[in-house]
Amino acid sequence: MFCVLAEKDIRLISSIERDIIIKSDPERIKQLIMILFDNAVKYTDKNGQIEIFLTKSKRLVEFSIKNTGKGIAKQDLPRIFDRFYRADPSRTHQTGSYGLGLSIAKAIIERLGGEIRATSVENEYTTFTFTLGL
Repeated sequence: MFCVLAEKDIRLISSIERDIIIKSDPERIKQLIMILFDNAVKYTDKNGQIEIFLTKSKRLVEFSIKNTGKGIAKQDLPRIFDRFYRADPSRTHQTGSYGLGLSIAKAIIERLGGEIRATSVENEYTTFTFTLGL
């Protein structure tokens, strides 16, 4: 994964609050973060940027990953968590994926009692954010 970051000359920025303890399934959390990170790397253009944030409030922990790039069209946002949905089918061959990652991410976070959402501005960025109770 980090080889791809270097090959594409992607800048990685992180802002992670210390001492956050999540009482949940660590393997599923790891899988969820890897899906979102992999997605960000795939869709960040050469010389782009990925930002990772982890914060907490009194009741929630929030993880966000934002990547620069093509973004997702407004009309596609409501469907991106559907199984096999591809906002841009022509990118299947470029990325080697088939539209399952985000649906799996949604299933994981919902099983853990959290929520996931996406925001995007075409030709600028996409941000995926999930929240979990502490």
